[in-house]
Amino acid sequence: MNRPPPPLNFVRSFESAARHLSFTLAAHELRFTQAAISGHVRALEQYIGQPLFHRNARSLALTETGKAFLPNLREALRQIDTATHAISTPTRGEQISISCPVSLAESVVVERVSEFLKENSDIRVSVYGAVWDNASDAIADLKMCFYREHEAPPEAKKLWNDTLVLVCSDDWQKKMESGVPFKELPIISILGRHDYWETYVAGLNSIETAQEIRHHANSLNIAMEMAAHGLGAVVTLSSLASSYLDKNRVVEPLSHRAESPWGCYISLGKGGSTPAASRLMQWMIEQANN
Repeated sequence: MNRPPPPLNFVRSFESAARHLSFTLAAHELRFTQAAISGHVRALEQYIGQPLFHRNARSLALTETGKAFLPNLREALRQIDTATHAISTPTRGEQISISCPVSLAESVVVERVSEFLKENSDIRVSVYGAVWDNASDAIADLKMCFYREHEAPPEAKKLWNDTLVLVCSDDWQKKMESGVPFKELPIISILGRHDYWETYVAGLNSIETAQEIRHHANSLNIAMEMAAHGLGAVVTLSSLASSYLDKNRVVEPLSHRAESPWGCYISLGKGGSTPAASRLMQWMIEQANN
């Protein structure tokens, strides 16, 4: 039988103590006593079965388990906080909440929303991004996401088709130009997106593609940073790679781009069809068709 998750107070106490490396400062931030924070963390350690801190006489330091646990825990807390904030907004009016993957928010959505707001300065926008599932879908006014055509919700409108592109660092491109075979280029896989690579290499009939996936990342942005620092190559949607390519953070070592079965879709969310949300959605569709 599965255990229930640990109490949220235990998790928040650990995150705050890890951020400050101090039970005292965490207690001040969360308005608990220092003894309560220490007790929460010890209870969480007992739940996990491993220590999260090295406790020294005058300092704290994270254990390797604590370091590994902290990033995913922070992402979970962020999604809880953003979803709670959105649903507790007292007056929605001209407020629009947009839910989308973090990679789409950073590469496309924020830029397009900023253009929209130049002509609609009375509207306030909140953008909630997620690494995997969109935690704020239930209260979003607009949702944007990538789907295969047969998987897209019936109410969603396609904004654009896409292609798949392979990118790597300039150093790796120079190695390939000097004779290093393509099959030696390390592959960085995005968790949940391994089919990007399979779809891309299907069109490389004249190139030997015997690489094994060497590295993994749980988000596109992490994978792109790994590629930019020379750890290998990433296959992703060209619309999401464009900002890195435009800034010369990564390059395309091959001219090949594969047709993508994934397109970007937009739909009204469960937050309600407000006039402002409908206006922004229509504007997004018009911009995509221009």
